[in-house]
Amino acid sequence: MLELGPEVTRLSWDLLILKILALRPDGKASSAEITSDLAILSSANLKRRDVKGGIFQTGYVTFPSKGIWQITDEGRAYLEKLSRPIKSDDA
Repeated sequence: MLELGPEVTRLSWDLLILKILALRPDGKASSAEITSDLAILSSANLKRRDVKGGIFQTGYVTFPSKGIWQITDEGRAYLEKLSRPIKSDDA
């Protein structure tokens, strides 16, 4: 697996994967594509909001077939929430 270094937390790794999958028309990508995109995006400056349990445990990303990752409707909704301004009840 790609070594992202100490500056990339699990949260930012999770958000990068969600973004990679969300940008694809069918929401799917191979492990090789994700690794390549992560290498490019690992220095992205992301908002730090906790994904409790990670993207897999929350159901934001699934594995519909071997080596393929897919963003779910829940994952897309989470990304949409991140793009809205922070309100006091979102904090």
